[in-house]
Amino acid sequence: MTTATHAEVYFTISSVLHRARHSKDAKFSLFEQPGFGHVLSPANVDRFNDPVIQAAILRAARGTELHFDNLEQQSRHMAAAIETAVRSWSDEERGASALEYVLSLVRGVEKIGAGALRLHTDDIPTIERAAKAVDAEKAPLLHAALSHYLAHSGT
Repeated sequence: MTTATHAEVYFTISSVLHRARHSKDAKFSLFEQPGFGHVLSPANVDRFNDPVIQAAILRAARGTELHFDNLEQQSRHMAAAIETAVRSWSDEERGASALEYVLSLVRGVEKIGAGALRLHTDDIPTIERAAKAVDAEKAPLLHAALSHYLAHSGT
């Protein structure tokens, strides 16, 4: 058995999300939040805990699909997942998605296109506390991205 490439995983996730977005009978609309548009459930992070799949979900998301800024419960769930990844940044398995999450947060705070993750303001301190676990010398890119996010997130 061969291992799927990152591109194949991304294509698969992108195809699943595309099908969910464009289902005519809404049968596959997996993440609609009335009043907020389509939002991808943060439960997918738990369900698909492989960092390559998580990265593909973040990269394939469009529009408001990662905007949890008005959804307190979902934002808290997503913040907890990000906190775990960031605190575990040096663990190959548990922390491998930390940079992907933080870059998605940066895209959200800067309002840059697809994969822009936004959290409720009450959850930003969770990320700030987790950021203290990141060694600036050993993980300079992650540290810089977290610093940028926290400086521009309004905390």
